[in-house]
Amino acid sequence: MRIYVAGKFQEKTAVRRVQAILRGAGHTITHDWTREETLPADTVGRTAMLA
Repeated sequence: MRIYVAGKFQEKTAVRRVQAILRGAGHTITHDWTREETLPADTVGRTAMLA
C-alpha cells in the first residue's frame, strides 16, 4: 500500500519511526518530508496567517 505519513515538523523523529515500521511491513511511503532541513518559506507565512 502507498502511504503518506503526516505529523508535526517538530516530531520528525517519531514520524521516521512510524515510516520505518510501515516500510518494514512492505508499504511504500509516497513522500518523505522528514528529510527536509527547514519548512518551505510559504509554509511559515501560511501558518502564521492561520494562527
